[in-house]
Amino acid sequence: MQDAEAGQASDYNKRRHVIRLRIQQGPQFLIRTKGEDDQLVWIEHLQASVNVSLDLDTRKMPQFITSSRRRRRVRVHHDRNVPSRHHQREGALI
Repeated sequence: MQDAEAGQASDYNKRRHVIRLRIQQGPQFLIRTKGEDDQLVWIEHLQASVNVSLDLDTRKMPQFITSSRRRRRVRVHHDRNVPSRHHQREGALI
């Protein structure tokens, strides 16, 4: 993994969620993942393995992915028969 580069293959249009792994002075590999979240995890792990494969004296600072992950919002269903804390506070003041 020394001198390898891993990243999103944005110019590859046949499939979605493809990673390109380039090895300096060698071949390149295209890796298809299940989805965007899986792709980000793979890129993080590949870059981490590249970063730790070099000798400590010649290592560069680690590369980090700066794109944010999608987060699903958790929906909370409230029971309308039970007063909320806001309504309870207002009732106490009256």
